[in-house]
Amino acid sequence: MSSYSARDHLRQNVGQGNEDRLIERWFNEIIFDGARILEIGYGKGNLLKRIENTGKNIELYGIDVSEENRKIAREQIGVKSGLLLMDVSREKFPWQDNFFDAVIMLEVLEHVESPLSVSIEIQRVLKKSGCVYYSYPLESEISGATGPIIKHQDRRHESGFHSFPYPGLFSYENQRYFWNQQYFKIVDEEKVEYHMFWKMENTKKDKPHCLDVVNIDWSTQDLFGDIFTEPKYKNQI
Repeated sequence: MSSYSARDHLRQNVGQGNEDRLIERWFNEIIFDGARILEIGYGKGNLLKRIENTGKNIELYGIDVSEENRKIAREQIGVKSGLLLMDVSREKFPWQDNFFDAVIMLEVLEHVESPLSVSIEIQRVLKKSGCVYYSYPLESEISGATGPIIKHQDRRHESGFHSFPYPGLFSYENQRYFWNQQYFKIVDEEKVEYHMFWKMENTKKDKPHCLDVVNIDWSTQDLFGDIFTEPKYKNQI
């Protein structure tokens, strides 16, 4: 009997069909002629198809780990965009620096093996002042190896919780710190049910990466002082 592999399961899994839940005001601002847009984790391709249907002259690209998702996106939904199969934790994105005007990543980062690798590649291929449109499940929906963070009887639905290797990363505060350390500035946010949506500007500072900073070399204020923003939903989560 073969052992279970979560990565293989994801490759065979079909998207849930709700991957087009981008905040409407953000959807409208990325739709312009000549835009280059990347969606990481396109699922069935619903959002890519919705953008295609606007009729704008937009270059669209998508990354997903599931062959089944790509098949559905192409054959059932009719997505014409460039759809790649990639494991974003292990592979570099096949685009040059400063290629995209916008990157969309909804309900994806909590599934990947190396969130840091993904954030580094996003910053590389995204233009300075380009934005990442990002969402993640709230901390109450995530469990780790030791089980769910909140009590069993408080579960939102019978199927339980996502189970990921980095549950602590997805607290509201830690998420902000994580992206700020990559020099992404959160410029807009919206809480929708049990998800947090962020619009983050790629500031691409000419400063060292957090992994290259040795204690006392730089102060937090010097590195990130103009990136930190006052949390809007901190006390509600």
